[in-house]
Amino acid sequence: MKYSYIKKDSGKKTHWSGGLTEEYAIFPQNGNYSLRSFIWRLSSSTIENDDSTFTSLPEFDRIIMVLNGEVDLSYDDNPPVHLKQYDTDSFGGEQSTKSKGKISDYNLIIRKGNTGFINTLKVTSAEGNTVVVSSDVENKTEKNYDNVMNSYYCAEGYAVANFNNETIMLKVGDQLIIERTSGEKFDLSFLGDAVLLKVSAFYSYNSNAYGPTIIPPETVSVDDYLACLYIANTQFRYAEKIFKSLNKFWYDEFINLKIKKLEKYCVTSLIWLIGAMFLLVAFYDNLSGFLPWFILIAVWTVFDAFVVSPLIYILVLPKPVAKHIKAINDLTPYEADLYEKEKNTNEQLEKILKKYKHVCKDK
Repeated sequence: MKYSYIKKDSGKKTHWSGGLTEEYAIFPQNGNYSLRSFIWRLSSSTIENDDSTFTSLPEFDRIIMVLNGEVDLSYDDNPPVHLKQYDTDSFGGEQSTKSKGKISDYNLIIRKGNTGFINTLKVTSAEGNTVVVSSDVENKTEKNYDNVMNSYYCAEGYAVANFNNETIMLKVGDQLIIERTSGEKFDLSFLGDAVLLKVSAFYSYNSNAYGPTIIPPETVSVDDYLACLYIANTQFRYAEKIFKSLNKFWYDEFINLKIKKLEKYCVTSLIWLIGAMFLLVAFYDNLSGFLPWFILIAVWTVFDAFVVSPLIYILVLPKPVAKHIKAINDLTPYEADLYEKEKNTNEQLEKILKKYKHVCKDK
């Protein structure tokens, strides 16, 4: 068993289309919400717009509890569900979910195939020591999974947690997270006056199936230069038709995101263009005729392809670059799943559909 004490406002904050999200915990610890490489995630969000659309998370289930305010949630254009303070609702991340109302909430996002619950736990000084006991449903569910996570978020008042000779004070916004294996026993009780949100997540975990391969950073090597040389000169449409080896390798998500960002802003192309313009200005009065200019631009193009562009990629991509390039036949189940999704995704078509989605819907 291990525990974490998360103090108020100490989580990772990010903006989403409807407001602000604070991530408190994610499993595994090297998991990444943006890459969807996690089993469960605890967070709190604000919905600051009267009308908002939730992020699509087709591989996950979601549980939401309202902390403040009231909201109407509608799933796949079904009649809305009205939630007020401490009301909870569960829904699939693949559902088109829209909200109406400004609230703050607490969320558990858990990968499909696993199970989670959020309930309120009231602690009162009049009743003395409040011993935490799992419900019959939780006890029955726990038997089907390898691991359990319980979180206790202080929504009102204060509470003192006592467990395994540990004592922790929880104030509003603080929380205690306990992770253990199924069947592992421990005693937990609270003193004080508080409303706690008790989260229970029951899950099984296979690192090869549910998480990225973490590669420790290393200094740059010749292999990294060769990898970046290859990457820099194969970033054009239909490159796989010319470079057949592209069909035998896969760039993992860590370098793939960086490559896409470089290509999105045409960084290497802009550097080539700036270099060509510089040569044009520098040699304008010294060269005449087609052939000298052709040779000069050709030399610059070769130098850019073999030196400048690879160096740009070396600066930006995580090192060791070469180890982030995987043979298709050696992918873990998690990596193979990502590879299949990428292979079956037409990014250009998705951008067009997203851009004109409202037009198609109105028609």
